[in-house]
Amino acid sequence: MSNQGFKQEYGTEHYLSTTGAAEYLGMTRQAFKKRNPPKPQVVVGDAPGWTRELLDAWDADFRANSPKPKPRVFKK
Repeated sequence: MSNQGFKQEYGTEHYLSTTGAAEYLGMTRQAFKKRNPPKPQVVVGDAPGWTRELLDAWDADFRANSPKPKPRVFKK
């Protein structure tokens, strides 16, 4: 059953852990933590959790506001 089907049937949100969020965004846990992730939407025990929708918005905002890398100049 897809997450969407589960949510519709049971009314349950699906949250991603730090590792899950990093994998979803295509980066390592260390890179995810270094980018100063958003405040977790839930905390279960000591584990923070985020929805995919929040992570998508946060990642888009991060990319839009990140400084663009300077082009590399190669000496001849």
